[in-house]
Amino acid sequence: MKQKKCPVTSLPIIERPHWRIYHPEEDYTITYEAIGHDILHGQAVTDHDVLLDYMDNELFLSVCEELNMTGKKLSVVINLNHIRGISLAYKKDFANLVYNWGPIFTRLVIYNVHPDILFIIEGFTVICPANVVAVIVGNYREAIELASVSEENPETAECSDQVPVDAHMASKKAFLSAFAQLFWIDMLDQPVLLPPADDDACLFFSALEEMRKDMLAKKQEHQEKVDRLMDSYRLRQQHDMIQMKSLIDQHKESVMLFEKERSLLQDILKAKEAEIALAGEIHKSSIDGLYSMIDSAEIMQSLRDPLLNSSQETDHTDRIQKQPVAGESAAEQIFLSLLEQKHPTLSRRDRQITLCIKSNYSNSEIARLTGMSTRGVESVRYRLHKKLALQKHQSIKSYLSSLEADA
Repeated sequence: MKQKKCPVTSLPIIERPHWRIYHPEEDYTITYEAIGHDILHGQAVTDHDVLLDYMDNELFLSVCEELNMTGKKLSVVINLNHIRGISLAYKKDFANLVYNWGPIFTRLVIYNVHPDILFIIEGFTVICPANVVAVIVGNYREAIELASVSEENPETAECSDQVPVDAHMASKKAFLSAFAQLFWIDMLDQPVLLPPADDDACLFFSALEEMRKDMLAKKQEHQEKVDRLMDSYRLRQQHDMIQMKSLIDQHKESVMLFEKERSLLQDILKAKEAEIALAGEIHKSSIDGLYSMIDSAEIMQSLRDPLLNSSQETDHTDRIQKQPVAGESAAEQIFLSLLEQKHPTLSRRDRQITLCIKSNYSNSEIARLTGMSTRGVESVRYRLHKKLALQKHQSIKSYLSSLEADA
């Protein structure tokens, strides 16, 4: 493939795909190409007017390093065709490049500058370091010819470097330099150097100095406000932390008290269970003794049987009254659990009576066992029929039997 050459100098042109970056918001592409060994040409490729939104400093430096141009006498040529605006971010990026990143290039030549941004570009040229030649020219040919000037060519060096500068131009550059330092680099701590009092430009420099003082005062006021907000935030944070710690301590204390009370209740429950067990043993022993006494007593059979039946009923009544709370057999516990699960609204008395009904007790027997009247048992059975949601033809006993079968 034929080597591309510069139409002005006939020097070879180097282009690489990764020397470009697309800016989607403004729809343009920044590209770089090397002309010879000491000229770097950059431009925004687009077909419409755009605003430069930010500067691709990292791309610029990587191209310089790849071409081994860093630290050498490098000329940078920039084409601003189609550029109609420059953002503050771009201005600050440029100022950061020339102020903080060292002497990267020795010449900066900018061409195709639209009148709308001429003031800004002149500001770019005056904030460059003193050892950098920064100029604005009209077109590509002028830019490349000026960028090609080197110390090895004394004639062209004299043409470019020894440009007469009148007092007005010097004053203009000084003002632009002060303006750029103030607004692009935030050098608010550096006073604006004023020309002599009789200089016509002194009024403008004085106004700029007053603006600097106002901006500095505003910046300090803003910082004081930020400091107050930070102090307020820290105090609020400390207050919230103290409250949170207090709540955590209260929670821990509540948990400790709860655990202590639960442990105490568990001990009481164990003692009560022991008492109940002991009472049960005593009761059973008493019933057994009563059975033995009745059985061994020399009384008539007609009197002995009612006494034995009464003792058995007393024993069974005690079991019935305890059963709804905690059944003695696993089957009865399952039955009561299933009954409570299906009908949680049943009361303790309801569960006692259902257990009696399931055991085939008559109303009179249930009345005697529970201490109710027969009429009262009938009322409870009537209400139970409704609570269990039974049909008129369906009996409680048959329902409980089916429930027991499920258990």
